[in-house]
Amino acid sequence: MGGTVSLTNSTNQFEWLAGRSSEFEVLLGSHRLGLMDFGEIEWAEENSPVGATLVVRKKRPGLEILIRTLAFHDRPGMERRFALINVSDQTICLGPVCLEILRFRCGVTAVKTSSGGLVLLHEDPAGKCGLMIGAEAGCVIEPRGEEYVIVFPEKRQLPPTGQWALPGAFLFSFTGEVNLAMESAYAEFRRHCAQRPIAD
Repeated sequence: MGGTVSLTNSTNQFEWLAGRSSEFEVLLGSHRLGLMDFGEIEWAEENSPVGATLVVRKKRPGLEILIRTLAFHDRPGMERRFALINVSDQTICLGPVCLEILRFRCGVTAVKTSSGGLVLLHEDPAGKCGLMIGAEAGCVIEPRGEEYVIVFPEKRQLPPTGQWALPGAFLFSFTGEVNLAMESAYAEFRRHCAQRPIAD
């Protein structure tokens, strides 16, 4: 609940990550905070017809973060949403925000898409497998050293008791040719995300 340890393709057990990756960073004024800078933690699990959701709330003095990670029952993908809550007695300046920070292993080819997402490709004797990474409007995916980062560049003045719901980020696994996956399976996955109840 403070980093992504593994992303494994279930069909051939291929591991995408080179090691533990941070999940989140936000600027609080001039201070960069990661999830490990939030101490106290509460968590719960929810299940619905759409999927299984892990709900995590982490706290530090003056600021809380709410994380909802949804794994769909009938789609090979997941979606994560963050919300920041000002629990101090003064307005705070937040942003930009990194919604995902991932470091991929050697042998993975990363290709930017025309929609601003990122496609990861790996080919072995069993065939091609891929992982699509993206986020909702307003986000950009950019390299940072050995990592790829989903950045939401907006800044926000958050008043006391204010909550800032950030755009969702998602992962989608596929096999076969990337063009076919983008035209069919991935497009259907994004429609599925858009139609799900917002509480999930």
